[in-house]
Amino acid sequence: MYPIRCTGCRISPDVDEISLLPGDSLAVQSCPTEDGVLFQSLVTGEDASSVESNNSCPYKKESLSLDDCLSAFSESETLDEGNPWFCPKCQKRQCASKTLNIYQAPPFLIVYLKRFVFHNNSSSKLDNKVEFPLNGLSLQPYIDSSDMYNNNSDNNDYSYDLYGVVCHFGGVSSGHYTAYTKHVNTGEWHYYNDETVLTRTPQEEDFSNGYVLFYQRRSITCPMNVPEK
Repeated sequence: MYPIRCTGCRISPDVDEISLLPGDSLAVQSCPTEDGVLFQSLVTGEDASSVESNNSCPYKKESLSLDDCLSAFSESETLDEGNPWFCPKCQKRQCASKTLNIYQAPPFLIVYLKRFVFHNNSSSKLDNKVEFPLNGLSLQPYIDSSDMYNNNSDNNDYSYDLYGVVCHFGGVSSGHYTAYTKHVNTGEWHYYNDETVLTRTPQEEDFSNGYVLFYQRRSITCPMNVPEK
């Protein structure tokens, strides 16, 4: 079951053979043992030529923070001959540098984490841990200094608090969605999993399952008449 989230089966080095049926898929993760020796995996059989290693995948399974993601999002990108930029003045394609900046802090910020990628003619799901703050996310480092659009008195307040999370369990072809929301009146967190509703805040494991994050700017107030029960 996807909500239980199976992490796989441990294979002992004493196992000599594993039988696979036609159509089966196999993903192997080799881990160092207590003595530091890396357990080597070997797949043999008639279809062994179709088994490819995913070591060439550029997306490492490392722990990240939401600030790391925002910093990477705002980095400059070089558009070379393979992906030139069309200049509206000279009407020609030119090499250029592209940078994404935030000019106006929105009242509500929706962060979509790119969990699904396409690489080497195949799709994969990224389960990297992305630690996101429940309170005090600051967009100050990513706001352009020439913020001409923000003329409000609170234009220096770029702090955001989390009020909702969408989580995804499973892989590319199938999966299961759950959600967290923060009650607008009581401030309590609730976890929704189909017909099950629990009172709890996002857990440590949700850093690997978080898919869409919903933040609200602290300077924005949205009065709502929502019943407490």
